[in-house]
Amino acid sequence: MMILTNSKETNNMKKNLFRLGLLLAIAGSLFCGCNKPNEDEGTVNKLVLSASLPDTQTKTSLSNTFEVLWNEGDQISVNGKLSNAVSSSDAGQNSVEFTVSGSLSEPYRVLYPGTTASNVITLPATQNYVANSFDGAAAASYGTAVKKNNKYNASLTSFCGIIRFALNGSATLTKIEINSLGSEKLYGSFTLGTNSTGFSGTFTGGTAGTLTYSFGSGLTLSSGANNDTYIYVAIPAQTYASGLEALVYQADGAFMRLKFWGNGFTLENTAIIGMESKTFAAGRTENLFAAGSLTAESGTASATIINVGVYN
Repeated sequence: MMILTNSKETNNMKKNLFRLGLLLAIAGSLFCGCNKPNEDEGTVNKLVLSASLPDTQTKTSLSNTFEVLWNEGDQISVNGKLSNAVSSSDAGQNSVEFTVSGSLSEPYRVLYPGTTASNVITLPATQNYVANSFDGAAAASYGTAVKKNNKYNASLTSFCGIIRFALNGSATLTKIEINSLGSEKLYGSFTLGTNSTGFSGTFTGGTAGTLTYSFGSGLTLSSGANNDTYIYVAIPAQTYASGLEALVYQADGAFMRLKFWGNGFTLENTAIIGMESKTFAAGRTENLFAAGSLTAESGTASATIINVGVYN
């Protein structure tokens, strides 16, 4: 999938292949292309899409400028038919040409990552820690291609928003378990609503249960309020009527409980929500408020929302 690079550290970031860092919120990518039509209007045998990431969609966040790039192996799909994969020679570019073969009829529904389903997005039950970014397996987006000047364009929409936890201390963490305190689903297969022109913007489905964020063999925090480790978790963009809780586990199984959005919050798909810094303390339960909104006790203070350009 695509990678996100810091313009000040582009070479190092490309070498390390940090995936889609600080994204969240997949604001859109532009797909342009041409087609070879059948006899029937609106039906093609092959669709060529050039996926472009325009400069106007690059945002500034967290005092750094980020650029979103395609990565080797990325695939999109149109109406359940997979495209070719991004080659090594195209990796690291912001515009890559995809070809989708097969009998395709309008509307042309585009999904990233590519899937054989025409309107189903699947998020994993376990996300894995990625330094300064989030797990690309949760970077799902969708859009509908429309024809203009003999080319097809699709502006993709992110399915998820991002929560950024900021933790410090001396513990070695093994995982975070995130639970919805309402009926909202955090992972599983989601069916996107459709209409005669493409996607309607609604969705149903998902799986009830706990979303796990894994640190693999462990992540050791740094001590001091100015030494936060940032952790980015992608969850569906929707209203969380009763809020969420995050159980942060250290290596011996003891955990700290963080509760947030207790009176409801709507997570936008164009946002990274930066939560206030916390020092890990096993056995403690604390309310979390968004960065910059730390005084309200109800958990309903206005969140600091960092809008960034994110593409799939």
